[in-house]
Amino acid sequence: TGRTRAGGVNGKGGLSIVTQSMAADVGLTLDKLRSPTSLLEDEIGGVLIGQGSDISGHIRMIRVRHNLSDWWQDPSALTGLVDWLNKNTRIHADMKVAGGVLALDDREIFNAPVLLMTGHDRSITQSHNLTQPDRGAGKMVNSLTNAEKAGLREYLVDNGGVLFFDDCGFKGLFADEVKSILREVLPEYNLERIPRTHKIFSCYYELNGPPRGSEMFWGSENLGRGVVFPYLMGISIGTRLAVVYSRKDYLCAIETVEIPSHTQLRHRYSPEVYKFMTNLVVYAMKYGGITDRTDYN
Repeated sequence: TGRTRAGGVNGKGGLSIVTQSMAADVGLTLDKLRSPTSLLEDEIGGVLIGQGSDISGHIRMIRVRHNLSDWWQDPSALTGLVDWLNKNTRIHADMKVAGGVLALDDREIFNAPVLLMTGHDRSITQSHNLTQPDRGAGKMVNSLTNAEKAGLREYLVDNGGVLFFDDCGFKGLFADEVKSILREVLPEYNLERIPRTHKIFSCYYELNGPPRGSEMFWGSENLGRGVVFPYLMGISIGTRLAVVYSRKDYLCAIETVEIPSHTQLRHRYSPEVYKFMTNLVVYAMKYGGITDRTDYN
């Protein structure tokens, strides 16, 4: 109609420029514009367009199913993260494929820019009856299968994926198991503290370092006892941070609903943790090997 003009940059497709004065004529506002880039309905992956922090895109979130512990713990955390990304960024996120859950021996993981893995100590899982029948027949094992280990290594080394492990606590026994698995799967790479100057703390939101997590509530119910782990650890493959290893219980800090427990999760809610998790997603999309960055500069 000539009332609103839009076009691609340098001949590339997609809406990229709309002036506010033009948009007002047809009842649009710039903050309502979302990324025109999207994945196919049955496709796991990530697409990123834009430049620097001025980005938009689409990602399908995947949680790791395993038999080491209660892999499904903090069940609404991923839903909360997806909702945050959709409301506060132009990175559209969803869990529409495979219910947002895959095992490490499923080759579909090679299409996921980031994998999220969690669980409690096995003793906690058993004593609190967290091995529910619909979560894997209540069976737990002492280690990953060879196929799962091979899948994890191929995902991290050959495909450029990013694994985020978040410990639910309390005594660190499960975290130690995961550390041993990482040592076995990636023997030539070291697990080290992530410096506060790392790109993961500045690739989207500017953070001073890792925000406090729900580890401060372990064993103290509603009374926080201060930061227990002031750092995150990670494994770098070349210049890429391939594993982020957290004992800070971040997924609990972004739970979106109250679950049957003595803990009031509203006291654990942390926008700063949402910001860090956003940085994690953006880092995996910017620097990992799985996201389509054809139109990202």
